[in-house]
Amino acid sequence: KVLSRVCLVLAPSLWFESWGMVVTEALLRGLPCIVSDAGGLPEAGLGICPVCPVAPIEIPTDSEGTPIWAMRQYPKQDIWPWVTAIQQTMQPVVFADLSRRCRQAGHNFLEQGAQLELPGL
Repeated sequence: KVLSRVCLVLAPSLWFESWGMVVTEALLRGLPCIVSDAGGLPEAGLGICPVCPVAPIEIPTDSEGTPIWAMRQYPKQDIWPWVTAIQQTMQPVVFADLSRRCRQAGHNFLEQGAQLELPGL
């Protein structure tokens, strides 16, 4: 229901996510996305979504390599690549074309997944 009231999805994750499901869901609805370059978000954008750089969360580790979550740091971010990407994406002709390509890419991705043979499942 949330995505039905949205015209553009931003996925500015600072975390190295393996896959951004919200991006896939948005593409299936023809919603353009702008994603960060962290983790699997560019891949989830299927080569169609603009990608903006972020400085990822920094998590120090102890002498054994165990993350010290309480000491995580959130680096200062440069928002201007995001501002530029939003401005470019929201131009009517660009938006209409990107929306069409997003929907098509999302459905192509879904169809390819449906054709996979997964042993043991």
